[in-house]
Amino acid sequence: MNDAVLIEDATKVESLGPPTKDWKATLKRAQVALSTGAEIEIEPSLVHPLKGQPRRYLNPASIQRLADSITEVGQIYAGIVRRLPGGVLVLDHEDSSTDRRQAEYELLDGERRWRATAIAGKTFRAKVIEIDDAAARYLVAAIANFNRDDHTTLEVVDSVTKMHDELGIPLKEVAKLVGLSEFWTSRMYSLRRLSDDVRLLMDPVVVTDKRKLLPVNAALHIANLRPELQLSVAEKIVTKEVSAKAVRREGMKKAREEGQRLRYAGPRTYDLWESANSLVNVVQRTSADLAGKFEDQSFKSTVATRHPEQVARLVQTIGKVRRVLASCEEELRRLRPFTEKDMPRDD
Repeated sequence: MNDAVLIEDATKVESLGPPTKDWKATLKRAQVALSTGAEIEIEPSLVHPLKGQPRRYLNPASIQRLADSITEVGQIYAGIVRRLPGGVLVLDHEDSSTDRRQAEYELLDGERRWRATAIAGKTFRAKVIEIDDAAARYLVAAIANFNRDDHTTLEVVDSVTKMHDELGIPLKEVAKLVGLSEFWTSRMYSLRRLSDDVRLLMDPVVVTDKRKLLPVNAALHIANLRPELQLSVAEKIVTKEVSAKAVRREGMKKAREEGQRLRYAGPRTYDLWESANSLVNVVQRTSADLAGKFEDQSFKSTVATRHPEQVARLVQTIGKVRRVLASCEEELRRLRPFTEKDMPRDD
């Protein structure tokens, strides 16, 4: 059974206009907006999701679990919204002319929390920020969303492409925003060359069995082929006619038959190492963000008002993360011993 759903209106991407040379100013506006604002309680029906947001897929089962948790202990983390001047009339179902509601806020972060509070019959707690232009709003959503790592490959590809092609942000800077290495960010950007048919094979809504999703490493090789050659190779991978490891050989064979010459990127071992580095960078950035919360007196005051179970759950999660990181560190030291002299200095 399919456990992912496509968020309504997610593919109706709001145009951000041609690439701007002043991307730094746009990013600054987004960062300033994220650092300001006050939290309020909002009726979920008054909120409308941002069109073209970075997150496109949600798992209904996870939303229900979150709704159950909110019913028991409340909403732990606030979402982010902006007030809609004059409100906007929303059609909840495109084929209906009666299911209309007046939205007063646009959701920039917290789609799962918003939907879960609606299911739980609770108000939605969110920070209201002031930000008007479409480009800065998208960056607010991207920065907030990519602090979490539960994104599909296509979500990452589309966000990287949008930030680079439409906002004019260099891939080196995009890498920092999405928490990936420059190498993996460039690889994700290369997947923009996949044909629509091949993209469907990576879509968790279309492909109901996760085991039949086209692997990312295979897609990276397939993206080197001309669009008209890509689907036949991709189908052989997902039907197990050809193994994912053999995709390069199959791609080159298909290219030779069509008279195309290919050049591939470096070995897969480098991909694996860069992938591990990217994950560590995400953990480092997220832990720094968390530590920064404890420098905020308002956050400390908020902690003091939380239910003990909420605090205990957060402490338990931090403990689990700490144990996983300790295990990873021990395994790295075992696999490739080094001395303290090999450790880089912290500048």
